[in-house]
Amino acid sequence: MPLLVHGDLVLMESRVMLEHLAEYYQFKESYPADLDARSRHRHAMAVIDDFVVPVLFGRAYADAQRLDDTLRSLEDAVAATAPQACLLAFHVAPIWLRFRLWCPAHAVTRAIEARGALCGWFDAANQLDSLKRTAPDPATHKEDLIRARQAAILPSATRRKA
Repeated sequence: MPLLVHGDLVLMESRVMLEHLAEYYQFKESYPADLDARSRHRHAMAVIDDFVVPVLFGRAYADAQRLDDTLRSLEDAVAATAPQACLLAFHVAPIWLRFRLWCPAHAVTRAIEARGALCGWFDAANQLDSLKRTAPDPATHKEDLIRARQAAILPSATRRKA
């Protein structure tokens, strides 16, 4: 579980942490300047948190149409820009790294991989120096996966299909 302690403030939601730090340190490139593009970025971060992750981790079910609509909204958010240091990349790229390491055969992971531009954007974002410096190695993620399954945070190898 992510945790940020910043002075007297304690936050446990990664998206809120990123926004707090971006504002605190006046990170001007945190979101695109254009309102529509900025809203697409925020929407993409929300659908990752509220829909894609719960489906991937077996906490929710999604039919193929809902998954397709959701992935299309993610594609819309990344279509206009190359991966760069911004809150969208800081939020979704590490999640994508975990998807591929923890659940490579899951229908959600396969659906993202089938969308070349989306998968490519996520992969390229994970190659940004600012993200590579903070990404744990695959062995660490495998250990985390085992612990998460033992603690029933993630389901065992049997999962619902999206």
